[in-house]
Amino acid sequence: MNNSRRKQIEKLIRRLENDDVNFEEIGNEIEGIMDDEQFAFDNLPDSFQDSVKGDVMQEAIEYLQAAYDACYDEETDPDTVIDFLDSARCC
Repeated sequence: MNNSRRKQIEKLIRRLENDDVNFEEIGNEIEGIMDDEQFAFDNLPDSFQDSVKGDVMQEAIEYLQAAYDACYDEETDPDTVIDFLDSARCC
């Protein structure tokens, strides 16, 4: 994950921590970050996709997907989404 996407995730986390919780809006932003990360992964040469770097990118995508899914779970709370975003950001 590049620094730009990490910064986008940090902004989303701050919004969630400050009770700026519009899960649909946040879900849309997560989807955009996830699409960008998937695009970056898809454009890596095969040798990089099959490397540790590729594995880390796929892990980040999985955490972003979980955060996105949590935004549309009626019983979710901001902390759940934050946990998934924080995990994605650390990849």
